[in-house]
Amino acid sequence: MHFSDTWAQPSDQQTPKAWDASSVDTLAAACREHVSSTLKAFTEGGVELDILSIGNEITNGFLYPTGKIGKDFGPFAKLWKAAREGVADAVSAGTKQPKVMIHVDNGWESETVSWFFKRLFAEGTVTTDDVDVFGFSYYPYYNVNATLKALTSSLTQMANTYNKPIYVAETDWPTNCTTVTLSEKFAVSARGQREWVMAVMDVLESLPNGLGAGIFYWEPGYISVPGLGSACGSNLLFNVNWDNSPDTYANALSSVYMFAEEGSGQGDNNAQQSQTTSSPASTLTPAPKTQTQTNSPSAPTPGAQKQTQITPPATPTAQTQQKQIDFTVLGQSDDSSQQSGGSSTHKTSGSTSQQSEGSPIQQTDDSVVQQQ
Repeated sequence: MHFSDTWAQPSDQQTPKAWDASSVDTLAAACREHVSSTLKAFTEGGVELDILSIGNEITNGFLYPTGKIGKDFGPFAKLWKAAREGVADAVSAGTKQPKVMIHVDNGWESETVSWFFKRLFAEGTVTTDDVDVFGFSYYPYYNVNATLKALTSSLTQMANTYNKPIYVAETDWPTNCTTVTLSEKFAVSARGQREWVMAVMDVLESLPNGLGAGIFYWEPGYISVPGLGSACGSNLLFNVNWDNSPDTYANALSSVYMFAEEGSGQGDNNAQQSQTTSSPASTLTPAPKTQTQTNSPSAPTPGAQKQTQITPPATPTAQTQQKQIDFTVLGQSDDSSQQSGGSSTHKTSGSTSQQSEGSPIQQTDDSVVQQQ
């Protein structure tokens, strides 16, 4: 939950204009009611949440300016606790208990991560019992020091200190990036996306006591919005043709298979498929299944409105700690690189994040997924 009129991120966590922000108490009451009523609405609509992140990348606080963290964590802690109490209110009314997450950015930056949680829990309003899982954003293009080694050190410290499950709640890898230096040396391609994700999963699997819980790829299939973008040209799992925008289409890259392959051992099989090309689909059929997850990147990524989660219907799905993740893969296209998929079995959960029902897609005879 972003608690804003637009998506929230560290530099922009503005309070919704309709809320009474005249005092911490009135804002806390609005926050609590919003969480409770929203969760009840999900329940009434037949939606059960596995995880609820209270705030998005809240290293600097949320609900600005009241909840912005300065010398005092007090106002922020009071607002976050009110949201947490809203969860309890909804559960008391019959909502399934979700795991409650605190999600911060720059998960590789151990000093900042340690400072945030030590100060928050030392303030006393929010306790470790209020938090079920930790979520961290981890991107390779905002800081050259955001290495896998740094991530391992930071998350290991968190696991040893708090003994709670840890998710990489946002990460991705580019297929086009010419303006910045990346923190690791994977290929800038679909192959690199696969290798990056598997490397992050390896970090999670290395955490003590099996506390590495899962990874969410953000953002797999955004729709472009003028004026917004990441540091790289494209981090999508699709190769998009924008020439006739808004009448655009996209070929799915082979990296869309990576989570399902890792769970089924099929990575090497798909790696042998060669590059294919196609034209826009003329007959479209609905995508079978989607799964919902609301996140946002550290720096605005275009649009983040509609994405489709994909997986091979004939292959076993990757297992998560909560349940099996459904992937619906209808075909494959690739960039210029041959793909190599790992065949080892990872216990961490893999998922592409998405917000709503995906666009229609079609499988063509040459095994290329097209998205209108």
